Amino acid sequence: MSASAARRALIVDDHGVNREVAKAYVEVLGWSALDVNSGEEALAALGRESFDAMLLDINMPGLSGLDVLHSLRSNPRTRNQWVIAYTAHAMSDELGRLLDQGFDGVLVKPIELEQIQAELARVPARF
Repeated sequence: MSASAARRALIVDDHGVNREVAKAYVEVLGWSALDVNSGEEALAALGRESFDAMLLDINMPGLSGLDVLHSLRSNPRTRNQWVIAYTAHAMSDELGRLLDQGFDGVLVKPIELEQIQAELARVPARF
């Protein structure tokens, strides 16, 4: 990846306003983003292209965020995908449980620019 290439994020949320806000914040931080509205669409997008990070809503109809995470972690091609849980559940025990289940980070809705900036700063460079 060249130094001038923008890092890329996949934003997955079944609520359009949440996707728009997350995408706007990610783009303000200099990343490019693709947003999709379901776990099924997220897996299809990951089958077509690569992303530096994924913001993944936990509670969605169809495939939940946990379903998508388990699918990614069980596939050798996507096992190391950086996945940030994106949830309205702010209880500290829930946040710890999400990290224990294999998420690389957690964002709590409603998100703020500073939250996304801190999480994206932790994303390792892709090779």
